[in-house]
Amino acid sequence: MDRNTWRQEVARLLEHAAQALRTRNDRHAIVAFGTAIGYLQKARERGEQVAEELLSQTIEAAGDGPTAKFTFTPGELEALKGPPAKSE
Repeated sequence: MDRNTWRQEVARLLEHAAQALRTRNDRHAIVAFGTAIGYLQKARERGEQVAEELLSQTIEAAGDGPTAKFTFTPGELEALKGPPAKSE
C-alpha cells in the first residue's frame, strides 16, 4: 500500500459507514468503521502523523473525561451513600 492509499481507503470506508448508519444497517457500519480503524493503525505504524492524530480522536486515553476512575478510602463510599444531610 503506497503512502496515500490509506487515505483513500479510510475515506471510502467512513463514507460507507456513514451510509450504513443512515440506513440502520448496523453490522455494515461496524465492519466499515472497524476496517477504517485498521487502515489507520497500519498507517500509524508506518509513521503517518495524520493517521496517529485521527486515531487519537477515536480512542479515549486512560483518565480522560468522564470515564476517569476514582479511588475511595475504606468507608468513604458508604458515607456517600448515606442519608442526605439535613439543611439548617
